[in-house]
Amino acid sequence: MNNNEVLSVVIPAAGLSRRMKTKNNKPYLILEETPVLSYSLAVFDSLPEVGEIVVVVKRGEEALAERAGEIARIRRSLKIVVGGMTRGESVFNGLKATCPNYPFIAVHDAARPCITPNLVRRVMEAAFKSGAATAASRMRDTCAASLSEGEQAPIISYVPRSTLIAIQTPQIFRRDIILTAHERAAERGEQATDDTTLVKAEGHEVTAVMGPSTNIKLTEPEDLPLVRAIIKQLNISV
Repeated sequence: MNNNEVLSVVIPAAGLSRRMKTKNNKPYLILEETPVLSYSLAVFDSLPEVGEIVVVVKRGEEALAERAGEIARIRRSLKIVVGGMTRGESVFNGLKATCPNYPFIAVHDAARPCITPNLVRRVMEAAFKSGAATAASRMRDTCAASLSEGEQAPIISYVPRSTLIAIQTPQIFRRDIILTAHERAAERGEQATDDTTLVKAEGHEVTAVMGPSTNIKLTEPEDLPLVRAIIKQLNISV
């Protein structure tokens, strides 16, 4: 550990990728001859503030994550740990595997390969001030509430777009804040798909840092051409 290193990075990559409908899970899909996971690994590895990276994987996919690290030519300490049954359990496993010497922890979706060092730094700077920060983006479309998840959903009411933001990753927290939030959530048996919700539940402020519209998450097959185009447009390489 040197004086610049203040950050552990946890990358949950243990999901089932059901909506993607591909043979391989999203972190190991190949985009421009490179695994999706390798893009995020390379960005975090390039930052002097990062001391270690923990990738949380589905059991049996450890070798795939290690290979993604080799392709990204990781110089930082890279740990591979097995996740749990839910995203929350997987993130908690990753948090517990981090080194206590680093005062801040970043959590980033493996399925967001288009992050940039600039975005990570901006979220990091906000977290240093408030203790918790997340990448986010403004809503562009008119927003409405619906109780249905089907393809045809009755509109219940409209929500002012100006009051809404889309929460993304990376998310960066002071170590004690995020660990305590997960410990208490585990005690309550609470599951969350986003770590900022657990931190807010503990009464902590979370700062939203507006990022570029290119920081999208691979979710469905239709996302693949768009992410490929972004990688080419931004000249992202590993």
